[in-house]
Amino acid sequence: EFNRPEPKILVDENCHPYKIELRSQRTGEKLIENFMIVANETVSGYIEDMKVPGIYRVHDKPNKEKLQIFIKFLNHKGYNIKADINKFKATDYQRLLKLFEGKPEEIMLNTLAIQTMAKAKYSDINIGHFGISSKRYSHFTSPIRRYPDLTLHRLVKEYTEHNNPQTVSYWQKKLFDIANQSTKKEQDAIDCERDVEKMKKAEYMEDHIGEIYKGVISGVCEFGLFIELENTVEGLARIEDLPGDHYLYSKDLNAMLGRKNKNKFVYGDRVTVEVVKASRETAQIDFRIIKENEYNEKKKKEVKN
Repeated sequence: EFNRPEPKILVDENCHPYKIELRSQRTGEKLIENFMIVANETVSGYIEDMKVPGIYRVHDKPNKEKLQIFIKFLNHKGYNIKADINKFKATDYQRLLKLFEGKPEEIMLNTLAIQTMAKAKYSDINIGHFGISSKRYSHFTSPIRRYPDLTLHRLVKEYTEHNNPQTVSYWQKKLFDIANQSTKKEQDAIDCERDVEKMKKAEYMEDHIGEIYKGVISGVCEFGLFIELENTVEGLARIEDLPGDHYLYSKDLNAMLGRKNKNKFVYGDRVTVEVVKASRETAQIDFRIIKENEYNEKKKKEVKN
């Protein structure tokens, strides 16, 4: 249960974005999701117990190197985490999420935690699903929009009506390619959705050049800081434009460190930014970090106007 807000981009009759809201998951939706998990596990177990070829939704253990870097970063942030990365379980992730709960950096640390995990995929070999601690899991509940679900519906029907060597041999030859193609097309769809979302966010921000926002540092790299606003819009503050010092990138600390005045900008820090530039064509947004006194002055002028 990662706390990661999802945007809802509202557009007018010309498909121009005029508002970005956060999606909310209510009790009914959570209840339905739990029912779906039970259905998925039940059907997956049914196929595996029959000892016939199946298609599974699998999720491998987390990347040890990424997990080690993440825990080291948490200790730099003062969380004092002691964990054996060789025995890290889904319940250990839950324990970390409870530590972050309610903290200003909660969403950013949730994002870092997600990045340590493997990507779920489809496979004809069942290795279990780490993320939901399930030994047998498949996608069964959305056959109208996901091909793996439709395939599983067909398998259940085939094995129920014609459980013979010919049927088993047919699916044994097919399922490897079906699983690989399904994983590939799922990633293509995710990439497409992400690109459209970035483009629409940039188009929205074209109408808000010069405005001031509060945000959180959501990424640190050699050329600057990525900053995410409360509405999930993300932009870049370039290293040469950072205030008050000349900065060096520290990969270990996930931070920008000032050479002279020892200023620093660390992943998860809250900052105030001005929107400098936005382009729908490039899907890019540029921010400038401003100091608190500059923020207060701009707010006074806005009130007067």
